[in-house]
Amino acid sequence: MVIKRLFFLLFFLVLIQHILFSEYIKEEIKDYKKHLETTKQELKKIREKINEEKKAIIKEKQQEKLTTKYLQKIEREIDIAKKELDVFDNNVKVLNKDIEEIENRIKKTNEYIDKKRNVVKNILREQYIKGQFNVLSVILGAKNFSDFINKYKFTKILSSKNLLEIERYRTAVMQLEEDKNLMLNYKNEIEEIKRQKKIQWESYKNVKWEKRLALKNIRSNIEKRTKVINELEENSKNLADFIDKLEIQATLQDKSAEEAFNRFKGKFPWPVKSRNILSGFGKYKHPKFGTTVYNRGIHIATNYGEDVNSIFKGTVKYADWFDGFGKMVIIHHGGGYYSIYGHLSEISVGKGQNVDMREKIGQSGDTESFYGSELYLEIRKKSTPLDPLKYLAR
Repeated sequence: MVIKRLFFLLFFLVLIQHILFSEYIKEEIKDYKKHLETTKQELKKIREKINEEKKAIIKEKQQEKLTTKYLQKIEREIDIAKKELDVFDNNVKVLNKDIEEIENRIKKTNEYIDKKRNVVKNILREQYIKGQFNVLSVILGAKNFSDFINKYKFTKILSSKNLLEIERYRTAVMQLEEDKNLMLNYKNEIEEIKRQKKIQWESYKNVKWEKRLALKNIRSNIEKRTKVINELEENSKNLADFIDKLEIQATLQDKSAEEAFNRFKGKFPWPVKSRNILSGFGKYKHPKFGTTVYNRGIHIATNYGEDVNSIFKGTVKYADWFDGFGKMVIIHHGGGYYSIYGHLSEISVGKGQNVDMREKIGQSGDTESFYGSELYLEIRKKSTPLDPLKYLAR
């Protein structure tokens, strides 16, 4: 009878324990589903953000197309302006040559006029000295009356002829001077047009340079946006998928681990000696692409090969290379809490290994790092990243 009662008592206790454990598991699953839904919402926001970036890339490409067409137009305008400048340069050279030729003709004509003027001066001087045609001298020197008339006429005609020739050459010089002035005025007009065309040409060149720079920036922005989207999308997706797999494999047990984790909040030991933060939690400027992205952890500057220790006890769930994070270790601390250590040079633990707080798990390095030697530290509650600085000792 006593044995029967003991049997029923044990059966009842086992039943109660099973019911309580089932309720506990249901509660854990409910909590997990809640976080899973939150993660889906975050994933939806990320995808919306990616779509926004893709739309921005489409706009950038449209702008790239318009700028390229405008550049082609400017380059044609520069080519036309250059050809016009060449024509103007040639015209100026021809005009300079013509002006030089006219100036030589003017110089020779003036020299001839001076020569003729001296001849007339000499004749007039002689006539003045001898008197007006020195009629007596002419009469006495003449053989007869007819010879006298001829000598008188010759002297007069000689003076008149020289004067007429001087006048004719002087008129020619005036015409040459007028032609020269016309050419100089034409040359000045061409020089002015050439000057304005050169200003236009230089302006086109400046616009071309500005548009090329703008096009370069547009293409650089497209490249940066594309690379950032691809890199962050790929790395975040891989890490999120990986942690989701860990969550599925993890046992929903032991809330005391979560309570202990919360109890140490603000008192966790730093994983390395250094406390020099290269990049904090949240938004930051990407060192490679120069764009603002969301940082799910912190980057700590370290000496290469510095010991890296676990910030809390737990079980190693991953210890190997991971795209974007180099050599990486993930430790599950219980209660859905994880700590992630990236860019290690060496890994000292293996998957499934239990580690204590402050136990060495590897050495700092620069594998797949944009900063050089560093440690990337991330703390997650299931798939939600948390600010490590709120957990590390102040």
